[in-house]
Amino acid sequence: MHVEDIISYHGPLGIIMAQQASLNTIGIMVRTTWNEYERHFKEILASLKRSGVEAAVFGDIYIEDHRRWVEKVCREIGIEALEPLWGFNSLENVRRALSMGVKALIVRVHDREPLSKHVGRVLNEEVIEDLVREGIDPSGEHGEYHTIVLDAPLFRYRIEIIDGRTEILSGKIADKTYRYRVFIPTKYKVVDKYEGFKSASQEPKLYNTGLQRIPRSLTRP
Repeated sequence: MHVEDIISYHGPLGIIMAQQASLNTIGIMVRTTWNEYERHFKEILASLKRSGVEAAVFGDIYIEDHRRWVEKVCREIGIEALEPLWGFNSLENVRRALSMGVKALIVRVHDREPLSKHVGRVLNEEVIEDLVREGIDPSGEHGEYHTIVLDAPLFRYRIEIIDGRTEILSGKIADKTYRYRVFIPTKYKVVDKYEGFKSASQEPKLYNTGLQRIPRSLTRP
């Protein structure tokens, strides 16, 4: 979901699409607004249900309000809401992901210390220790930080960041103004982890990117 009237940057669209291709799935890109979010989310779920989807998986750990919301929405559509991470310790949760081989890049944080210094860092044990020492939820459960996954065991493709820049973005929700510091990968490679063994001499394609809007052709009205 691309929410146009708030800051919802989660990384370049090309990387997100490469993640989908890595899992042999097709992403659903929908433009919406904060006020229309629930209606459009329900439309997506209803469409997936018509395609045979019986459940939706969410990543809540301990925020009860959000869990109740996704359960309500799914119940109204008639599919099951699954919360496999619910009740896990936040620190153990992120460490488990790292131990499984997940590599993620922090691309958005609230623009305030000590969070702002973490944007553009690859999530690893050193970063986790810094977050814990600074009193920040290590899994970012409250939205303290957002990541884009560069590699994972089930992914066919690995993302290699070559270069990037940091920008400050601001937006409003109701009467509150939010400022975020975002890391924008400007050059990156999408590397086929399996083909690489067969043709190591071939240079992976190099991509250039910046802040992107979701193209109308990829969205629903």
